[in-house]
Amino acid sequence: TLAGPADEVWVLGANGTKIDFRSGSPVVSDTLATEIADGFAAWTDPGTGELVLFTNGRDIWNGQSERVLANGSNLNASRNNSQPVAVIPIPGQRDQFYVFTVTDFFGADLYYSTVDMSATQDGAVIDRRIFIDNTQEGIDVIPHANGVDYWLLSFNRSATHITIDARQFGAAGIVQTVTSDTALMFNTGYLNSFLVHSQDNTRLLMGTMLEGDLATATFDPATGVVGNPTLRVTQQDVGFGGAFSPDGTKFYYTVGSGGQNGTPHQYNLDTDTITQLSTE
Repeated sequence: TLAGPADEVWVLGANGTKIDFRSGSPVVSDTLATEIADGFAAWTDPGTGELVLFTNGRDIWNGQSERVLANGSNLNASRNNSQPVAVIPIPGQRDQFYVFTVTDFFGADLYYSTVDMSATQDGAVIDRRIFIDNTQEGIDVIPHANGVDYWLLSFNRSATHITIDARQFGAAGIVQTVTSDTALMFNTGYLNSFLVHSQDNTRLLMGTMLEGDLATATFDPATGVVGNPTLRVTQQDVGFGGAFSPDGTKFYYTVGSGGQNGTPHQYNLDTDTITQLSTE
């Protein structure tokens, strides 16, 4: 996450609610999408903050006209995934993007498509659904330390135990894949999982609602290596997501109703203490 205009227009929620903070006060435009989904991804111009595109992983919309891109319908992401889709720019191409999609979380597969926003009036999907690998629900994208490429992180369900694949994406596609062993992270599985990173790109928060576990790990944005997996919360009714504090010393999550109507908690990584933030 970058501070500045790139953070000031959000698209989130089941129907693609748009929240624009650029005026100083939030302006809400509800129901941009026509199909309910658990997750959205969006890209904003880092200089102006204008919404370029947004997607639920099934359809991709132009952020200004709010029309579906040419060839941009009926992509394959599951509407029930917590992280069904992610977007990054293709390095060196201002108007072109990679869109990553995850199919159903039971036996999920990971794909990517390429988008060219200059191809037609509203933009177009050029290459659709290029298969990457078998995976599970959680995915994350992190800038590479070289300042150009990006890492795509995903769980690998083809392995005999839990591993995380970090794929470096450059201008021509996948540059390399780095696999890290995280066998100590969760007890048995990683269905209903998620992945998020700290603002400095060096820490990961991973969870699985199925087991009720949360774990942290370190991440090296230069090499793609995930290390030091540590189980932090076990057998709690945690949800599909969490977030780090800006300085990366704490993370936040909810407990109760799979996290949907739960109470917020703070985990302090410096002191290994948990604080319930509200009883409501």
